[in-house]
Amino acid sequence: MPIEANTALELFGTGDLTTAVNAFPADQYDALEDRFGLLADWVLIRQRIHLNPNDRRRFLRLVGTASLDAGWQLRRNAEGDYSPDPKAQRFPPIESVAAINPRQTITGLLDLWWAEARATGRSRTTYDTYKGAIDRLVKHLGHDDANRVTEQDMIAFKDARLKVVTAKTLKDGDLPGIKSVFGWAVDNRKLTNNPADAVKVKAEKKIRTRPKGFTDQEAGAIFEACCSYLQKPKEDPRTAAAKRWAPLIACYTGCRIAEALQLRKEDVRTESGHHVFDLNPLAGSIKTGTYRLVPVHPHLIELGLLRFVADSGDGPLFAKGSYKRVLDFVRAVVTDERVQPNHAWRHRLSSVSRNLGFDPRVIDAIQGHAARTSGEDYGDVSVLAMARVINAIPRIAATPPA
Repeated sequence: MPIEANTALELFGTGDLTTAVNAFPADQYDALEDRFGLLADWVLIRQRIHLNPNDRRRFLRLVGTASLDAGWQLRRNAEGDYSPDPKAQRFPPIESVAAINPRQTITGLLDLWWAEARATGRSRTTYDTYKGAIDRLVKHLGHDDANRVTEQDMIAFKDARLKVVTAKTLKDGDLPGIKSVFGWAVDNRKLTNNPADAVKVKAEKKIRTRPKGFTDQEAGAIFEACCSYLQKPKEDPRTAAAKRWAPLIACYTGCRIAEALQLRKEDVRTESGHHVFDLNPLAGSIKTGTYRLVPVHPHLIELGLLRFVADSGDGPLFAKGSYKRVLDFVRAVVTDERVQPNHAWRHRLSSVSRNLGFDPRVIDAIQGHAARTSGEDYGDVSVLAMARVINAIPRIAATPPA
């Protein structure tokens, strides 16, 4: 008896053949699965494709057809015919298949980046800056699909931004956030490449025509405006307080205006026998992520700062969102666009400190700069050491605006 007949008898017996075949569990004997299952699984695993089980049989048939086509192509090659296989052109590039490149939004990548960055101590200010850059990119692209962003898209974004902002703004304001978010996506296997790496912006040649910090006359004019400021009708008292005190605090501490504006009542206290500002990440954003205690200059005490703090309610001393209002207030006094109204105090304090020969490490500690060498990072700068420097800073002489 032929082998096939023996096999049939073993499988189906000698009874009714139709009944015997119908009795077998479905898919137990599947020629497509037996012949092409391993090849199909290899393709799916290699390309990281998750196939719907309902599509399995159709996929096996397609694999079988493609295998047959490939066999004929190999035969033609063996016979010396190496012309392109027209049937192979029906397949799209594997990189373009949606099943292996699920839609990943750019804003979604920002959220994923922030979830990790926040856990590692990155500030909310950094997130806000990055979000602004990402929002501008999405608006320029006209879509939010990260997989569609090309290097040419990023170069076009650069060209468009340079029509409305300076190269420095693009380099320092837009690109760090975009490159960081796309870079995180590559590191975490969300994208295969970072299209923003194609963008290169040369540093602008800096042309300086005046000091970075306020001059003595400008500092005096701001002091006069602060000390004489009166709350406007319907103005939040804490906004008026921000205009009066934030520039004065920045003048004698070299802190960032944002750091002064987030001070709380409990952040002005006594330490080692000195009144101090506790510039603390618990109150808000601190660029370095590290608190610092900065002594209060005697002139601020004489002007009534401690009385103002004592009379204030618990919590923040100044109104939320006062930054822009303080900037506009100072800009109305010092109209020179070449100086940054809310940052020039830091430059001024550094210049004054150099002129007086103060210890640079102490000045860095007061202003919140990191140590420049590993040697400088040894030991701590005490409140006593800082108080000696703060108390030696010359008082500002109020000068009426010119």
